[in-house]
Amino acid sequence: MLRNQEHFKDILALQREVKGAGTDKIVIDGVKELKGTEYEVIPDRLIAGSMLMAAGVTGGSVTIENIIPEHLTSCLEKLKEVGMEFSVGEKSVSVQKASGRLKATRVKTGMYPLFATDLQQPITSLLLVPEGKSIITDPIYPNRFNHIPELKRMGASIEVKGNSAYILGNQTLKGNWVHATDVRAGTCLILAGLMTEGITRITGVEHIERGCSSITELFRGIGANLKECQTSEPEVGVNLDVC
Repeated sequence: MLRNQEHFKDILALQREVKGAGTDKIVIDGVKELKGTEYEVIPDRLIAGSMLMAAGVTGGSVTIENIIPEHLTSCLEKLKEVGMEFSVGEKSVSVQKASGRLKATRVKTGMYPLFATDLQQPITSLLLVPEGKSIITDPIYPNRFNHIPELKRMGASIEVKGNSAYILGNQTLKGNWVHATDVRAGTCLILAGLMTEGITRITGVEHIERGCSSITELFRGIGANLKECQTSEPEVGVNLDVC
């Protein structure tokens, strides 16, 4: 009981020193020294969203556990709009195989709780599946389209104009050498590799693992055929082979 009382005092003290939670202004009063506390890191909604999109890309089913579904509200709404079906639990989301064909849509990123700019790249691969033209607009990071040239190397039909990408879906993709310029671009290329003919080889693995060191194990866990390989083509280093 004493330990709980001391912890409660620490929380009250912290509330006095940091004010403005939930507003557009945070005020922090400086202190002479810091001390330890306990904190539980929230689940990664970006990894969770990407895994759900992987199910949409392959037409499979998957359950993501130990997450906070409320953090994925905007993502789930957009995926439902595309045609995916979900069952949402207290700390989990299960996606079932789509009963019909996926549909093209429009996506616009925004600050939380709107659709995350970090999910803009993974959903690009998902929108390569349905027939028709989809449009992704990213006003947060308008130049965040380094994954587009790599997808085009695989056969994707995408045109970038300003801060928008125009995606023509239902194209046949073929495996190729592609490069991940950052973690989310790498996730996008993994998703695209799951639906290509042949093997997709992704370099720049260090960028992917910077954001998720267990990315290979995660995708293997839902049935993806991924493996890390040491290679000298087309550049020296480690690459991911996606089948």
